[in-house]
Amino acid sequence: MNPAWFLGYPVGALAVPWLASRESCALILAVVSFLFFRAFRERYLLTWGMGWITYAAFLFMERRGALHTPSQAAAAITQAEFVLAIGLFATAALLSAHAKRLLTALLMVSSVVVACAVLRPLYLPDSVGMKVGIEAGCRVIAAMAAFGLFLMRSVDSKAGHEDCA
Repeated sequence: MNPAWFLGYPVGALAVPWLASRESCALILAVVSFLFFRAFRERYLLTWGMGWITYAAFLFMERRGALHTPSQAAAAITQAEFVLAIGLFATAALLSAHAKRLLTALLMVSSVVVACAVLRPLYLPDSVGMKVGIEAGCRVIAAMAAFGLFLMRSVDSKAGHEDCA
């Protein structure tokens, strides 16, 4: 047995921190979200916290992929985690806006984009069209959440004007 290899692994593990500041910040935000959920009992805060945990896992896998060449399965999981995190954030926004119809559409779009994100590194790693499609799908998910929040705001402002009259 080579003693340099035997001692090199623990020293190497100490040299590369397990959680970088980006992952730590995401996990801190997740803990704060769960504390707010415990205090206020709003369902969307639970979904928001799950989004931060998923985003922290994505950041960890992305950094791991930058240090070591990721396998196709690891690349698929990493891309799916990012799309899932965006979907969870958008779901939390629509839950807070009480937009149930838009939430159903969001879940369908998110599931298709997650499936495409998983399949692209495995079966079509060089496909530019699939990459652009996934990026466009992520933007559609974010736009749906923004639209749901905008609709809630416009309905609230109309209700406020009717109360004044």
